[in-house]
Amino acid sequence: MLGESITNWNQFLKDIKQGRKIIDTNEDYKTFGGLEISYGNVQNRIMGKYDQLHREILQKFGGTLGGQMKEFKTMVQSARHKLEGLNLDDSEDVTIFVTEVQEMNRKSSGWADQLERCKSGQKLL
Repeated sequence: MLGESITNWNQFLKDIKQGRKIIDTNEDYKTFGGLEISYGNVQNRIMGKYDQLHREILQKFGGTLGGQMKEFKTMVQSARHKLEGLNLDDSEDVTIFVTEVQEMNRKSSGWADQLERCKSGQKLL
């Protein structure tokens, strides 16, 4: 359902973290007049299941994030190698170089956004 969107994954994991705070309490019983209800065992089972589910979600997110980071690295390396492979003594290569630099400038804001999303995802992991 979350797909490949790192932003959606980040928000989902933050929501899970907030949800944990709601059910995480030091109390394991409640008293109503002369009646005492002990719910420590149930709470421990719920927390165990919650932690297991959270670990599984983090593993899935880690795989998604890792794949996107690998693609991003490959894309940036490819652009770098393309520029480094040009000979600036050749006028045709200079034209290609200028065109490539302009193209990379257009892509740079998207790259910066993707880099920030990856950093944010790494902090969550």
